[in-house]
Amino acid sequence: MKFQKSFASSVVAFEECGAKDANVNVSVVQFEGDTEYTEETLEKMCMKEMAVYIWDECPTIASRFPTCEGGGALLGSFVGKYYFRSRSHTQAIFAPLDTTSIFGPLAEEMVTPWGVLLLRRAPGNRVGEGVNRDRYEKGMYVKGFHLESRSAMILLEVPDCERWCNDPRARWVYGAATCWESWLQAKRKQPNNPQLTISEKIGFPRCIDLRPKTPSDIRSWCCNQWNSNQSDSEFNVVQYAAKIQDYATGFLQHMSDNGWDLGFVRDTRCESRFPNTGMDQ
Repeated sequence: MKFQKSFASSVVAFEECGAKDANVNVSVVQFEGDTEYTEETLEKMCMKEMAVYIWDECPTIASRFPTCEGGGALLGSFVGKYYFRSRSHTQAIFAPLDTTSIFGPLAEEMVTPWGVLLLRRAPGNRVGEGVNRDRYEKGMYVKGFHLESRSAMILLEVPDCERWCNDPRARWVYGAATCWESWLQAKRKQPNNPQLTISEKIGFPRCIDLRPKTPSDIRSWCCNQWNSNQSDSEFNVVQYAAKIQDYATGFLQHMSDNGWDLGFVRDTRCESRFPNTGMDQ
């Protein structure tokens, strides 16, 4: 079997010939894992492995990595290399009220008796899972939020212009947001439950912290990928409705790239269905 090195800096190419017996050791593709890269290095590497500049927006992740067919672990390895700042981030839950300034439209609702919340569901992760949240809450009283035994949280540092407090630890939650909200619901009802207070003391371990400039198509992919592995959080109609604009824009770009006839888009009825997509141009 011959394996070609299609992604120069991520996959260690190898060649294994004559493996006829099922018991023969077959080589596997090796990935670089948690290798630390500077942004300058990543910006150079992306020229070989991406169709767009590393920090530029792209209609879909498939357009960003056009040769990474099928997604899965291979695609995940490239997302991790370029956009995961840390795979072992420990996230604090509260900032002390006496040392933290709060401001902006979110300030009031982020204040609790235990401090200012440093976590909030990301704007692009709207799934409307009230029923699941209530069900998860019951488990929090008994087992708590044990991150070592479940999928990691996906976090993104909140930009200064969107932050509700002056603490740089504030994060948007893209993965495990429903569990986080369930923990908070339980904490409000049973503040002294030891299964809950332990997380308050040590924070949430083993989180994936995205690089601050991570584009929206990568953030969306992370959110949907993590939800797809949770039986109750799969990509649903609420998320689909929120993504219609992106899908319409991506489809138009796909048509343009392939030289398809764009005559129909001048139909004003299309513009009324897909506002602000340029379908009337």
